[in-house]
Amino acid sequence: MVDLKPIPSLTSIVARQKCWLRAMESHNIDPKGEITAIAADIYICVERGDLAGAIRHLDRAIFLHPDLAYLYAERANFHSQIGEIDRSIADYDRAIDLQPHNQLFKHWRSQLDDRGDLKI
Repeated sequence: MVDLKPIPSLTSIVARQKCWLRAMESHNIDPKGEITAIAADIYICVERGDLAGAIRHLDRAIFLHPDLAYLYAERANFHSQIGEIDRSIADYDRAIDLQPHNQLFKHWRSQLDDRGDLKI
């Protein structure tokens, strides 16, 4: 049996969403509003407890913006929540490759190592 971490509260998830949406706006990353619309779909899924659905929406967002590190980090978070540790590690590694200066991504990635779930 996989020991899953509790799903973060909707409040903390919405706070993270607002943070990365602000980052996208400040860099004019989403002028058509595509990612903003997908973000709404993601958090509807989260509110319903459908993390696999949230991951599917993030897959679509990453397809549209494959160089946006925050999308990989967010998908990594959801992968870890449903016990897909290898996928979570791969997404955090990709986020770190895209933003090697981002200490938060490195911290989140290191927490997977600390749990003893690293399968490399």
